Amino acid sequence: MKTKSTLRTRIAARGNSVLAALALAVLLLIASASANQSGEQLEVELKAAMHKELVDGNLEGAIADYKSILSRAAKDRAIASKALLQMGKCYEWLGVGEAKKAYEQLLRDYSDQREAAAEARSRLQAMQSVVDQKSQGPTIRQVWSGPDTDASGAVSPDGRYLCFADWTTSDLAVRDMATGEVRRLTSKEGSPPGSYEAPGASIWAPDSRQIAYHWYSDDLNLSDLRLVGLDGSKPRVLYHGAYQDWVHTCDWSPDGRYILAKLGARFGLISVADGSFRALRTISQPGEVVRFSPDGRYIIYDTPQTKGSVDRDIHVMSVEDAADRLLVEHATDDSVLGWTPDGKSVLFLSYRTGSPCFWLQPVVEGKPEGSPRMIRAAYRRTVPLGFTRDGRFFYGELKVGSDVYTVRLGAGTSKVLGPPEKLVDRNEGFNYWPSYSPDGKYLAYCSQRDDTGYVMGGNALCILNLETGQVQDFFREFRRLGFNAIARPHWSPDNRSIVFNGGKDGSGGIYRVDIQTGDIIPVVQGGTDFTAGPAISIDAKALLYQRRNKKSNLIQFVTRNIESGDEKIIYTFSGAEDPLFPEISPDGKWLCYPSRDVFYVMPPSGGEPRKIFEITGQEELANRYTWAADSKHILFMSKEQGVGWQLWRLPIDGGRPEVLGLVLRTTVASLSAHPDGQRIAFSHGPLGGADIWVMENFLPKNDVEKKQGEQ
Repeated sequence: MKTKSTLRTRIAARGNSVLAALALAVLLLIASASANQSGEQLEVELKAAMHKELVDGNLEGAIADYKSILSRAAKDRAIASKALLQMGKCYEWLGVGEAKKAYEQLLRDYSDQREAAAEARSRLQAMQSVVDQKSQGPTIRQVWSGPDTDASGAVSPDGRYLCFADWTTSDLAVRDMATGEVRRLTSKEGSPPGSYEAPGASIWAPDSRQIAYHWYSDDLNLSDLRLVGLDGSKPRVLYHGAYQDWVHTCDWSPDGRYILAKLGARFGLISVADGSFRALRTISQPGEVVRFSPDGRYIIYDTPQTKGSVDRDIHVMSVEDAADRLLVEHATDDSVLGWTPDGKSVLFLSYRTGSPCFWLQPVVEGKPEGSPRMIRAAYRRTVPLGFTRDGRFFYGELKVGSDVYTVRLGAGTSKVLGPPEKLVDRNEGFNYWPSYSPDGKYLAYCSQRDDTGYVMGGNALCILNLETGQVQDFFREFRRLGFNAIARPHWSPDNRSIVFNGGKDGSGGIYRVDIQTGDIIPVVQGGTDFTAGPAISIDAKALLYQRRNKKSNLIQFVTRNIESGDEKIIYTFSGAEDPLFPEISPDGKWLCYPSRDVFYVMPPSGGEPRKIFEITGQEELANRYTWAADSKHILFMSKEQGVGWQLWRLPIDGGRPEVLGLVLRTTVASLSAHPDGQRIAFSHGPLGGADIWVMENFLPKNDVEKKQGEQ
């Protein structure tokens, strides 16, 4: 019995141990499954946090998520190291010192995670390099360049993104400044067929999550202020404007409640909540850059020193009562670039040394405090893109330039004999719209002498003597009268005067200058209508021009008797047509104009237009053309994919055009044929793109460090 009892006890004990082992195995399986499930859940949460960071732009929310993941991922070292790395990146974008701590913790506790540790080490080294640079004074570096680069937008306050116009589709887009990734935020799907729509000036919300932008549509006759989220949510119209009530975005209030906007000459605040508009004051000819102070109490802008002046001073306006005072006053031109993040200085561009430079004016309670100091030299075509919270200033340098060239044609063959030769070597890169005189002895052209001039024209009229090389310059006369834009000069048949498109006092018109006396006489005042394309009749008694009525949107060709001022409409176009600048043939018998990709001719006195040629296929009409000296051909440039801009000669009797052998890679702005029929003048150069730069470490260190410590 004792033996059997002992056996039973042993069997029972063995059974219990087996059961225990089985129970332990089950528990281990459950624990393993739970661990796997927990790892998968953390992976899901990590991806969600990265989406919040990278797509939504919610850096603070992403940091909170990364901290939560890190507290529960002690055993999952890969996930923990990734969370620490991304958290450090978020801190970097926010410009706070916690980034260094995150990277150092990653290297200390997770050095076995090689990829994450290598990136953390690289970022720490880059941060130290920035510290070293700051000890050496102001620096600049290029952050984006190329043919598709655009400088029409702004940098986000956290410095992570640049919003801009993507002209491949004419949509609003953002570029990640770290990775270079571009993402479109708008889509023109569903737009009316053939309509022209595009984004204008764009600005960021203080939290870097939304963008306010101006949206223009020619066919819909509107100019809207719209909002779109960085997360790709559908844009919404905040304020609907039109040609008579043009809306231009300026800045977002620091509290995020209002959009500062210009409606014509009116400054005001548009509520982000309901789109209501509150006017502040009316200002004549305000500049493009208008900014809130960081505390939201003041607004800075620049405006002409006196009516008609091309030199500008900088003003500061109180938001509370719209009281206005001068902030920067000088005999030369000064223009606003931005308000520093600490609110203690205003950055501006000035010509007071004779060339453009960055200057910094200290400000206390909306008033100048002491004298401004120069930071460094600047480029003539500098476009401000804004400050980041950590004191970096982003700006663009427009790749817009042009010089005047000529090519010679073979007698009887009309083929180009050689490469282009530069005709004008003064003020290189800023000369446009050449025009040969009827006697062939002179060449008139427009020149841009400072940044107040039109970027595809100028603010000075020059006349080159082709025999002596001397240049007659009308810059002082034009500057004294306040012209800030001139284009399309045309000679009178007697060689004594020139008519041109001109802009002054905020409006455009057509003017005539006597080249002997320098007297400038208005011929057609545009008013609310757009006027362009002056041409003079062969008897010098009438002026032909194009007029576009902004209310009806109808385009008309109009002749005007220069002496009496009597006008006659010779043709009215339908809304679907888009005619451009008419030109009269040298013999005075024909008027030619392009409309989209079609050339037409008609009698200068009026009549039904006759189509002479339509461009098809991959070619694109350049809207750059002129009459040949024989009055039987049209000379024009067109662009073909993969080839470039080519010069063509088109007979007006309906024949096919012939290629003349000139190919250019940069854009052509205008053409003019010499009366001898063997020379063609034109202007060309880069007319698009920009280089994007950032200027760092130019603000007082104590102010920047204090501002960063407050964030």
